[in-house]
Amino acid sequence: MREGLRRLGYVEGENFTIGQRWAAGKYERLPDLAAELVRSDVELILTWGTPATRAALAATTKIPLVTIVVADLLSTGLIQSLARPGGNLTGQTFFFAEVCAKRVELIKEVMPALERVAILTNPANPSHAEALAAIKGTAQGLRLELLPVEASNRADLGRTFEVMNKEGTQALVVIDDAFLNIQCCIHHRPSRQSTNSDRRREGLCDDWGLMSYGADMHELWFQSATFVDRILKGTHPADLPVQQATKFKLVINLNTAKTLNLMIPPTFLARADEVIE
Repeated sequence: MREGLRRLGYVEGENFTIGQRWAAGKYERLPDLAAELVRSDVELILTWGTPATRAALAATTKIPLVTIVVADLLSTGLIQSLARPGGNLTGQTFFFAEVCAKRVELIKEVMPALERVAILTNPANPSHAEALAAIKGTAQGLRLELLPVEASNRADLGRTFEVMNKEGTQALVVIDDAFLNIQCCIHHRPSRQSTNSDRRREGLCDDWGLMSYGADMHELWFQSATFVDRILKGTHPADLPVQQATKFKLVINLNTAKTLNLMIPPTFLARADEVIE
């Protein structure tokens, strides 16, 4: 985002400053953090993810809001339409439910004998219900048995992995969520094939995940600078159409594949945007 602003002529410390607030996956902190920013009399608030965006909308109807990426701004009721979002919010969204379902297709493709897969969701994230519904439809067509598991705190996560081990799941799909991605990096190691979202943001594929597939978050953050620029120059968020992500990335970690004694088909590797060796 900073690079995008620099290319548009902004110089940090001279004609703009950035104040950051990070809830570290503790969603109960988001309302206070949003209120703190509003009291700071900022000119614009950027958000990442559905929980943070909802907290910001609850905190202000006047300060312009730009979301870097939200699962689905329409289905979550955060905007009126993509073309004319209305209110004080605009930004970027992507095909969240479809992307999550695609991850199940990908893990099945590299594991033709796969029969049982765990889906890890956070019940505190309002976008996860729609994603899980899409995954269930895809799994039915692939004749996969799903084990939906939930975690919204560390204690839940520990019990969740115990359940997955007990039930004999062969793969794990982690649905995009700040808390889940942070905690999975800390607690989980390759005992089953795993797939998640953007590895540049989360680090799961770098550390232990088998693959990641999702919107290119680097590109979305870079493009957010355009929204910031136009709003600071006087355009109201309600008049800025929401953009949908167009660039998606597939990353495969061959180190994890070797640890799991899993052979990735060459034709599948050829489709990857990046291969970690």
